[in-house]
Amino acid sequence: MEVVVKDPFTGELRNMLMFASNNYLGLANHPHVKYRVSKAIDEFGCGIGGPPLLNGYIKLIQETEERLAALKGKDAAILFSSGFMANLGVITALAEQNDVVLYDELSHASFHDGIRLTRATSVAFSHNNIEHLEKLLGEYHAINTPNIFVCAEGVYSMDGNIGRIDLMATLCKKLGPYSLWMMHGTEFLGKNGSGTASLLGCSKNVDVNMGTFSKVFATCGGFIAALLSWWTICATMPGLYFSASIPPPVAATVLGGLDVMEKEPWQNTIIGKRKICDRRVI
Repeated sequence: MEVVVKDPFTGELRNMLMFASNNYLGLANHPHVKYRVSKAIDEFGCGIGGPPLLNGYIKLIQETEERLAALKGKDAAILFSSGFMANLGVITALAEQNDVVLYDELSHASFHDGIRLTRATSVAFSHNNIEHLEKLLGEYHAINTPNIFVCAEGVYSMDGNIGRIDLMATLCKKLGPYSLWMMHGTEFLGKNGSGTASLLGCSKNVDVNMGTFSKVFATCGGFIAALLSWWTICATMPGLYFSASIPPPVAATVLGGLDVMEKEPWQNTIIGKRKICDRRVI
């Protein structure tokens, strides 16, 4: 995106390209997105004033959840006030004392914090190292661990490489079945922008899909999309029912972005114009 920067030496204003922005597709300033936000403010105001399980659930949030669930090919989705809280909540809600969580060593800080709050055994495998993951799965499979969760990211934002979700899904099915979670499945990859798992052809084998609104949609918040049985568990997260709902303008921003992705499919091919080399977006 283009920004105006004041030169610290001359004091002049200069137009420069911002490569550190999360606003990947420029949706934050898209006319349709701004229209939907304006309309939502007129109808719902700027805030809700309550958590989603009490008085903070409106049809705009319901529509956003349904659209995101459809995008990810899941039964249902839940919205969170931040992507950090979504990651923190899902691990603490699903992993119990006798379970094992195997996660990529480069997983986001929010996931590491979530692991510290759970009583499950957690073990990191080397980044994108399928052989190391297979070894760990074999070890815990041999001792009849009740539940084994494998957690990885769709695109690792600091390195730019794509998680080997397809190979992990094959391993989980071969040795398990074990549950595969995917975090940060960016929405500009795959069919209709539905994410990394779609790009790699393994969406049905990802049990829990976590995403944020800060990257493609350029706003705040996050979501969990899962099968209905998983969703029922996720709905009991303290981080969900003790936190206020996302404001209507945020939900409208996401809905507007989803509209653009559907009506302007060339927006989703921005990565297609580049190369995906050695599973790294360049």
